[in-house]
Parts: sequence; structure tokens; C-alpha cells
Amino acid sequence: MREKSSAKRNLVSDRTKDESAAVPSERPIKAPFYMVCSALFGVISLLGLFFGFFMRGSVGALIAGGEPILHGSYLGIIVEELRGSISLPSAETVELVSLLPVFLYFMIFALAAEVLVSLALVVLTCAKGKSARVFCTMNGFLTLFVYGILCVAGVLLGSLRQELYSWRQLDLPSLTAVLLSFCVFTAIAVARRGARGAVSALLLLINAFSVCAFIFPHTPLLSDLNLIATFEVGTAKRILMGFLCVVTVANLILSVLRLEHPHGAATDIFRFAVQFAAALGLTAVYLAEGSAADFFMDQPMAAVFLLLSPLCALLIGAFARTFERKEEKNRSAPPQAVRTDIAETAMEERKP
Repeated sequence: MREKSSAKRNLVSDRTKDESAAVPSERPIKAPFYMVCSALFGVISLLGLFFGFFMRGSVGALIAGGEPILHGSYLGIIVEELRGSISLPSAETVELVSLLPVFLYFMIFALAAEVLVSLALVVLTCAKGKSARVFCTMNGFLTLFVYGILCVAGVLLGSLRQELYSWRQLDLPSLTAVLLSFCVFTAIAVARRGARGAVSALLLLINAFSVCAFIFPHTPLLSDLNLIATFEVGTAKRILMGFLCVVTVANLILSVLRLEHPHGAATDIFRFAVQFAAALGLTAVYLAEGSAADFFMDQPMAAVFLLLSPLCALLIGAFARTFERKEEKNRSAPPQAVRTDIAETAMEERKP
């Protein structure tokens, strides 16, 4: 009888282990899936050079100071820079409007290097099956970051140079590459982690709207951001705006990285709470200076993105954390059938 009870106890224990292991945090994905996704990243990187032939681009005109080169395609800008037709811009002041052309000039060379590295990563993804996920992720991060930086920097410079730019002249080539890369990354995250992957993608999208608050034209926020390195902006405003910019950019980078890493809901709550507190502090400074009317009325969407984006991300992070705790609790508790078997085993052991 004791041997039978011991065997049944071992069976119950094995069943409990199997059921706890049947709820993995990530779904196993085979290498061919990552090979396809890495190839898509490589195609997006390469086609991004030619998107300007088919859609409107503004970065070429902003760098060259005139009409877009080869219809504003990045390929044309790279060729013209290599030929020396576009000289290195000079930064006459420490204002963003003077520094951004220099930054974009070197980002074009970074884009050329990124395309070559991306194609090399496609080959490595297909050649190294065991490391396919690593190379695919590296390819995605590289594509998303380089085109994303070009998009944000181009829009910011265009907003500062109001005579060259309007919201109808977004740099569509870089924006298209960013959106396509985001869609591929979202597919990877959802395939691996289901609803958690979808939440990570949603947080990244919301965090991207926070960046939009700084690049709306005709806002006091944009004017102060342009002069943040000078003494024309008050000390309190400069500190809070600089801190908010750093937190927003850091959160954007972390949101991209969170597409790859499954856990971190508690970290999401903390980082978006810090961003929301910084946004509230900067808004309070504008209220104290009496310029809140211009800040909220000239471009109300900027204020909405500045305040509501981190708040929405904070609420989503809190919901995800609650769901995560509930899932962990259900996973750690033995199922009802297993508890019944344990009770039956205990009763049999008490029998003479």
C-alpha cells in the first residue's frame, strides 16, 4: 500500500511539473521565421534608399538648402555627398536649427553603412540557424533606429525652419521605412509572446506620440527647445525640459528594446510615471510664466501628446502588471484536479 501511495504521489508531482511547464512565457519559434523577418528588414533598409523616387521627401532639401536631390531619395543624397556636391554644413551657433543640418549630414553616411550591415545580417541570419533570432533582432533594431532618427531629426529641423517646412511635407521615405519595420517587429513580438507582445508594441506607439509633442511647429515648446543650450531660457524650464527630453528618448529606446524582452511591466510603470511627472512639472512652469495660453491654444495637440501619452502608457503598464501578477498566481497554484489527487493520496496513507 505504501509503495502504491508513493507511486501515486510521484505521479501527482510529475503532473504538477508538466502543467506548470505547459504555460511558457514565450512561444518556441523556429529559425525560418526569423530568417524571413530578417530578410524583410533587409528589404526595408534597401528600399528605403529608393522611396524618395515615389513619395515626397524633405531631408534632402533641408540638407542641401534647395530642391530635393534625385526626387529627395536617400540614394541621391548619398551620391551627392560622396561627389562633394553637398558640403558639410557649418554650425554657427549652439541652437538646434544650426546643429541639426550637421547631424543629418553625417546620418546620411550612417544610413549607407546601415544598409550594408543590414544585408550582411540577413546573410548571417540564414547561415547561422541557431543564432537566427539574435541576428534578426539586431537587424530590426538597426533599421528601426537609423530610419527613426532620420525621421525625427528631419521633422524637427523642418519645424524649426518654418519657411521650408509644413506638416504636408513630412519626410515620407523615412516614415514609411519606420512604419514597415514597426509592423515586422510587432509580428515577431505577437508571434513570440501573444498579448504581451501586442502591449509592448502599443507602448512603443504611444511613446512615439510623446516625441511628436516636441516637433510641432509654432509652439513655445519648440522655440524653447531650440534655445535650450543658451541662456535665453530660464534655468527651471531648461532643467525640466532637458530632463523630460532625456526621459522621453530613453523611454522610446527602452520601448523598442521591450519588443524583444518579455518581462518588465513594473519597469514600464516606473519609467512612464517619471515621464508623466516631468511633463506635469514642465507644464507647471509654463503656467507660472503665464505662457500656458500659447502652449495649450496654438497647438493643443502638442500639449495632449506631452501629457496624455505618458499617462496612457502608465495606465496600460499598470494593467499589464496586474494581469502578469494574476497569471503568475494561477501558474503557481496547483490545478483543482491535482489538489484532489493529493487529498486522495493523503487519505489512503492514513488507512491502516
